Amino acid sequence: MLRRLQALFGRAQARPSVDELFQQALALHQRGELGRAERLYGSVLALDPRHFPALNFLGILASQTSRPQLAVELLSKAIAVDPGQAGAHSNLALALNAVGRGREAVESCDRAIALDPACVEAHSNRGNSLWGLGRRDEALESYARALAVDPDHAQTHWNEGFLRLQLGQFEAGWAKQEWRWQLPHMAASRRDFAQPLWLGQESLAGKTILLHGEQGLGDTIQFCRYAKLVAGLGASVVLEVQKPLKGLLATLEGPSLLLAHGEPLPAFDFHCPLMSLPLAFNTTLTTIPAPRGYVRCDPSAVAHWREKLGPPALPRIGLVWQGTAANKSVPLAQMLEVVTPAAQFFSFQQDVSPADQALLDTHPEIRQDAAGLRNFADAPLLALMDLVISVDTSVAHLAGAMDRPTWVPLPYNPDWRWLLEREDCPWYPGMQLFRQPVPEDWGSVVGRMAGELRRPGNISKYGT
Repeated sequence: MLRRLQALFGRAQARPSVDELFQQALALHQRGELGRAERLYGSVLALDPRHFPALNFLGILASQTSRPQLAVELLSKAIAVDPGQAGAHSNLALALNAVGRGREAVESCDRAIALDPACVEAHSNRGNSLWGLGRRDEALESYARALAVDPDHAQTHWNEGFLRLQLGQFEAGWAKQEWRWQLPHMAASRRDFAQPLWLGQESLAGKTILLHGEQGLGDTIQFCRYAKLVAGLGASVVLEVQKPLKGLLATLEGPSLLLAHGEPLPAFDFHCPLMSLPLAFNTTLTTIPAPRGYVRCDPSAVAHWREKLGPPALPRIGLVWQGTAANKSVPLAQMLEVVTPAAQFFSFQQDVSPADQALLDTHPEIRQDAAGLRNFADAPLLALMDLVISVDTSVAHLAGAMDRPTWVPLPYNPDWRWLLEREDCPWYPGMQLFRQPVPEDWGSVVGRMAGELRRPGNISKYGT
């Protein structure tokens, strides 16, 4: 009996304290073991619901795992416990931005800065919040204040770079994009080769250079056009892309060798990430390389789909309504307003939600032959579209690269590559942009597109 009591007492003594549990959770969080960290943070809060550090870092974790509303709730609780912590106000601003509450985000940043004028993250997040509200000059001022506090704050340089690009200030924008390699979440994309990075300085005559994709599929489709320019400098170009794109880019001009990521690499003298090529070529708005139809499908595959579909009785229009970001997505019920009996419609949407699928099934006039472009094997079907209507996704880039007439509905504050105000896209000559006049107003955007399609005689120009 005595031994049993001693054993029980020993176990009770060994039970970690609340602060020890928090330190274990924080260590897991810093190592990227987010699931385990979240459970331990929860254990801390079960013992002490007002534990400020656990509320704060669990809020940060919720933002990192794309649960901004939960982050807002947790960080608001943390601030209620201790309103004097600048970092928590700055973290809350980040979460408020993600749920579209930009004005409140600016106010949170202002509170953080009042508490700690040297809080670089608050100045940087304030810049992001102002940018999201369309107050771009003020955003640049906030970025400048952040960099005055910390000239090497990589996140601020990177964010400012995107804003500069959106404004068409390419020289500053491309240079600041190189700060991406200092960001923790870009570490997985960084390639530490023994061969030197090429950014346009060294001669490539008689040399072999590896160009490698680093971010999304749309980015690779957009920037692989530079392979031809690199080859024009006398280089032998090895292009490494994401596996789903290898077959699609087989006919791309420029590369002497095309590889999927993970395949053995040959010997090479230099390397360059695809998104650093605009910097290497000093790309400006007037020098954007914009070849028409630089991505081409296998003619036999196109012929297969042409035979399968039969002669076109009506113009063919492809649809994509949902992107990875909520602000880029048009609700399907609204996108369906463009559907007209004067055309035949095809869904190219990937990962259709159950609710959207149920709605789509009530519209048999929309064909689903190649929904999602799985591995882009069905890209030849896209080549047979007379018009593609796609939100900001890799399909929009692919349609533009294939020189298909493409309409892109854009949010009020769009991705940098679409610039501002203009209805054309200098990267893709066959593309037309439809912009929200105010945030979240998809109704007027879809109404404009539907009006264009229903204008007498207008849709006929898209006929095959």
